[in-house]
Amino acid sequence: MKDGGRMFQVNDTIMYGTQGICKIVEITQKDFLGTKKEYYVLKPMSDSGATLFAPVNNEKQMENIFICRMSVSLKKQKEFCMMNSNMY
Repeated sequence: MKDGGRMFQVNDTIMYGTQGICKIVEITQKDFLGTKKEYYVLKPMSDSGATLFAPVNNEKQMENIFICRMSVSLKKQKEFCMMNSNMY
């Protein structure tokens, strides 16, 4: 675990379900439906206009997220993530 018991941190590049490769741009608290929780704020690399919110402490949802640790082109990162998606 990283800072504050979180699995990921700001600036991590992750593979997020069907949304593809995203960058964590912020970790914030939001109040959705009267419940305040901590969320990762994600920017999909395929759609810079989109913003996604993923709960930090949702173990079921976190099973579908894994970190991509290659500092190469976006295409290479995607290939790496796709090849290693069964590892996590």
